[in-house]
Amino acid sequence: MTFFKDSEVMISGGNYYNVHSFDIQSRGPRGNPVSWTVLSLSSMKSAAFFAIIIGASATYYSCQDMCESHEACAASKYGSYRKSNGVCFGFYHKDDGYCFQPAEQESCDDITLMPVYCPEHEVPEPTCQDVCNDLDQCRMSKWGSYCKTWQDPKVCFGIIKKADGSLCFAPTDKHCEGEPYYC
Repeated sequence: MTFFKDSEVMISGGNYYNVHSFDIQSRGPRGNPVSWTVLSLSSMKSAAFFAIIIGASATYYSCQDMCESHEACAASKYGSYRKSNGVCFGFYHKDDGYCFQPAEQESCDDITLMPVYCPEHEVPEPTCQDVCNDLDQCRMSKWGSYCKTWQDPKVCFGIIKKADGSLCFAPTDKHCEGEPYYC
């Protein structure tokens, strides 16, 4: 099924069709936004041809949103998240939908199928090194920063959040006091 932009012209079998589309917003069974796109095609050569195609496409705001709407992922112990390369963990394009590889290993080949990129609405959290790169003292230091995943809660090595909300790097700043920066 092909979707076109408003007033775009499509050619099919030598006939020209004027395409009109509009969206009807609603909510899916799990409360996720669903966008129903309705296309009406009317022939510019003949008024006799008329068709309405209805297609449903869910709008997700995160990889985990997608997981909760996909039966195999929702029932699994894994869940999904945005990986550092911008794709959703475990999700691959298959046929006209998705498959979740950790729970559908026999039918969801992660070698031949294309991974699913995260929804645009999801903004990745900066890594400790990303935050370090924004702080001159940290970026220029010999240490850098990393997430101390073994601590609870997890904190970035050396990065401190001051009372005024600004950040500093404790190993090189003697006046760096405040709360640890969580990762």
